[in-house]
Amino acid sequence: MNRRKKIIQKLSKNHKRAQAKKQPNKKPPYIAKADREEIEASSSENQAEQSTGA
Repeated sequence: MNRRKKIIQKLSKNHKRAQAKKQPNKKPPYIAKADREEIEASSSENQAEQSTGA
């Protein structure tokens, strides 16, 4: 009984992992703090250019 249970547990665990890998990744990729600051700086520059250019 124990041997059968352990085999079933291993197979179901592998099946769950395979199904989880098939699912789309909902988590957004990590962006480092320095990169976020660069993006903010460039976006603020773009807004300043647009407001003076218009």
